[in-house]
Amino acid sequence: TASRLADTSSSLLLGFLMGRLELTWRHALSTELSFVLLILVRVMMIAPNHIAGPGDKEPSAYGFFAKWKRLITDPNGWLAFGSVFGTYFVWTLVAYTSVMLKDVYQTSVAVAVGASSAMPIGQFLGLLVG
Repeated sequence: TASRLADTSSSLLLGFLMGRLELTWRHALSTELSFVLLILVRVMMIAPNHIAGPGDKEPSAYGFFAKWKRLITDPNGWLAFGSVFGTYFVWTLVAYTSVMLKDVYQTSVAVAVGASSAMPIGQFLGLLVG
């Protein structure tokens, strides 16, 4: 859900910065990157320090190959791989939506970027509803 929300807000923010504020794409991306960095700094300030991160007991080549063997022989691993592999093509199409809108319909860059947020908005709403 968070990735869809971030994708939607990113497209809408870029469309707003380039359309309404008439920033170039370089300045719009710099502004958006500044927002992301501010959010990361804020999250790091409020995140608890006592939570340990994930990790292996002792990394080794044997453990690495054992994990690969479990992954290759597990049907659920193949189902997860197939679903991620299949959705990648949809994300690639979404990434090129603004380019296609600009080329096919001769829209401005700001309108094309703003319109490309329709797909993540639908995905986000689908996750909320269903």
